[in-house]
Amino acid sequence: MVYKDANVVVKAFKVNHGSWQEAYGYRFETAGKVIVVSGDCTYSEALIANAQDCDILVHEVYSMEGLAKREKRWQEYHSAFHTSTAQLADIANKVKPGLLVLTHQLLFGSTKESLVDEIQSKYKGKIWYGNDLDIIE
Repeated sequence: MVYKDANVVVKAFKVNHGSWQEAYGYRFETAGKVIVVSGDCTYSEALIANAQDCDILVHEVYSMEGLAKREKRWQEYHSAFHTSTAQLADIANKVKPGLLVLTHQLLFGSTKESLVDEIQSKYKGKIWYGNDLDIIE
C-alpha cells in the first residue's frame, strides 16, 4: 500500500520494464470500483494477479504491425520494455476487466483502428482508445 484515505486505497506492484529494476503498476480501490494502471511495462504476471476482475484496466500497448516495420534493434527494445497487442489481448483475457483502456499507444506508423483490430482479433471485451483528458464514466 502506498496511499490510503477515506476514499481510496492505492497499492503498487512491480512490473517488467526491460532492464529496469524499479517499474510499477498501481491498483486503485474505491467504494465499489477497482482501477488498475499497468505503468510502463511488458507482459507481467504481477499485473495479472493484481488486476483480476478489475472494473477498468489502463494498459500501455504497441502495434505489432507497426513494430514489424522498425529496425531490428527497435523491435528488440520495444519487445523487452513494452506490451504488444497480442500480449495485451492475452492479459485482458486472463484479467477480464470491465473496460480495457489503451494508453501510451505506440503505433509506429500504423493506425488507431489497426491497433484496436489487433487486440480485438483475440480479445472480445470492451476497449477504449485513451486520449489525453478523456473522461470515462
